[in-house]
Order: sequence, then structure tokens, then C-alpha cells
Amino acid sequence: MFNLISKNHWYIRAKLSDKMISDIKYNISLLEQTKDNEANHLLAGKIDKEYFIEIPISVKEFIFDMIKEYKEDIIKSTQLFDNKVLNLDSFSYTPNNTNSKFKYQSWVNFQKKYEYNPAHNHDGDYSYVIWYKIPYNKFDERVYGVGSKSHSKTNGNFTFYFVNDENKVDYINISNDSSDNGTLLIFPSTQLHSVNPFYTSDDYRITLSGNINEIKKPYNII
Repeated sequence: MFNLISKNHWYIRAKLSDKMISDIKYNISLLEQTKDNEANHLLAGKIDKEYFIEIPISVKEFIFDMIKEYKEDIIKSTQLFDNKVLNLDSFSYTPNNTNSKFKYQSWVNFQKKYEYNPAHNHDGDYSYVIWYKIPYNKFDERVYGVGSKSHSKTNGNFTFYFVNDENKVDYINISNDSSDNGTLLIFPSTQLHSVNPFYTSDDYRITLSGNINEIKKPYNII
């Protein structure tokens, strides 16, 4: 589903298939066999466990399909797709003291209770986040989490910040919990966003994120 926040801000929300979730699970299992792939030094998160990870082909294709499906809506908002192709494999990173090379611009966060991601944006043209495993229930967060007496219930929320149609700084909170596992969000890389801490679970909140670049298409390619 394409969601227009303001005339220049938007996000796409979609659900991954069971096959895609299974493919992600397999790639996460490979992390134990991979060394020197910490991503913390390149990321904004106040999260101890952040690692580079390969996004499965099935998920890449789905991300591209979603962008293409809402192409006309995106054009109206951002004026993209001018003689360009999408590239999810444009990033090249070589860890210290190893010959291995990560030719992808994607990473996985294992967020613990109290950890958070401050407001930040990304490189590239588009960014995405996959809520692979959300370990808490939003109602528990509202009742038993910190600030339960506050009128604003934001524990564990994903937040977008933007300039609204009245040219004022604004934000939108997107609540998420275990019922949203397997959800994909796609949005412009320049769009500021953050993730609030959670308080009612000792399990990891596991999410995958990455960037997508658009490349000028050679004129001899149709």
C-alpha cells in the first residue's frame, strides 16, 4: 500500500511471504559463520549488535516490484524514474584485516530492551526496513512500559519526520508489534526516521534495513 504523508513524503507498506521470511531466516543463520562483519561504525543506531547481511534474491525482487507497482505515485511525489534502473547491490565494504568483501548495502539490527535508533536518514535514493521479529505487544508497552501515564503512547514505535504541506516540521508514529512480523516499509532515503526503545520483552527486536540506488540507464538498453 502506498501511503502519502505530505506532498513530498511517502512510504510503501507491504507484507513478505512465508518463503521470503524463510530465506531471511537462513541468511541470518549464516551470520554465525561470518567474521568481521560488524556494521556499527557506519550506522546511527544505539544498538550493540548490528551486522552486514545479504538480502535474499526473493526479497530484493519483491522490493523492486513494490517500487515499480507504485511508480506513478512516486513520480508525482519525487520526480524519479527518469531513464534509470534500480540497484540494490551498489555498496562495497571491505572489513579490516580480512579479504572478504560485502557487495551489498544492507544490515540487520538485533535491538535489545532500552536500545534505540535516533533520528537519521540514509544514503541512496530509497531505503527500506523489514520488521523480521518484533518481540513485544504494543498494548503491553502502553500499559506496563515506561511512561504508561503519558497521553502519548510511543514505546517501540517507528517514527517518520517530515515537512508537512503547511511547511512545518511534523512527524507520524507507526506502531508495530509481534502482529507486524514480516512487514516491509520502503521510503525515500532522505526521509528522517527513528525507532523508540521498548521495555516489556527480553528478546531481540530483529530488523533488516538497506538502501537502493538508481543508476542512469545506458541509452542502448531498452
